[in-house]
Amino acid sequence: MTGATGATGASSAPDPTGYNPDRIKCVVWDLDGTLWDEIAVETLTDELPVPRPEMLAAIDALAARGVLSSLASRSAPAVLDRMDAVPGLRERFLAPQVSWQDKSESLRRIAKDLGIAVEALVLIDDSPYERAEVEALLPGVRTLDPGEVPALLAAFEDREVTPESRDRVRRYRTEETRRAEGERFQGTREEFLRWCDMRLTVGPAVAEEVPRALELAARTHRLNSSGLTPDRLRALAAADGHELYTARMSDRFGEYGIIGAALVDRTARGSWSCRCWRSPAGSPAGAPRRRSCSG
Repeated sequence: MTGATGATGASSAPDPTGYNPDRIKCVVWDLDGTLWDEIAVETLTDELPVPRPEMLAAIDALAARGVLSSLASRSAPAVLDRMDAVPGLRERFLAPQVSWQDKSESLRRIAKDLGIAVEALVLIDDSPYERAEVEALLPGVRTLDPGEVPALLAAFEDREVTPESRDRVRRYRTEETRRAEGERFQGTREEFLRWCDMRLTVGPAVAEEVPRALELAARTHRLNSSGLTPDRLRALAAADGHELYTARMSDRFGEYGIIGAALVDRTARGSWSCRCWRSPAGSPAGAPRRRSCSG
């Protein structure tokens, strides 16, 4: 195994399991020997091996907490097409990669397609060789044997889950639809974005929106490195002279919930400052993204 275990803020104390849930945005699963027992290309019929129930349950449990799942399998691409015949199976996975390319390359493509850092991926693979290849070429990616999945799930227990987290998989599916429409659109990128009819709504945060603002702060590396931790944000948001705002995005494809937040500090005489942060991939591709301002 290899670990990318840097802390993301004061609210993210080291987990006894050794995992930092704030860093994990997508779990990538191998197929043969991991998702199912047999080797799919060696089956005598077009039927796929039966997925392990405990693995499907783990994928669903992660999705309920806002963690995406993808596939990286060194196998025939036709295996991915055969997954369409199994109700509810392929739809669990975003940006799947099933080919004979190296696992490290598959992970790079998954991260690019999802718009997240490759270090936000975790690979589950039964093969020590495949794990070692990823560890050597992508040292920021943690790799696990399937037997370590229960410990991974335990790291997410008792953590607050926001509506945006629970809906993250659906939002990524919507982004896939938008990307496909963009490829078919006859016109410029600017014309496509106008056609999407994007609407950004900004307003003072209400009580039920604060957990989402804290979640965004915890998952935004830029703010973490500058010292604004979720605990510090919570304290500032409740202090006199500070105002917390949230931003919601929608377009013709659907609602995206809270995709950004800003903390305004009006305590400095003759000036004000604003710290902004947003979801790295929770808003439509091409949407305006503002990070910080002052005046």
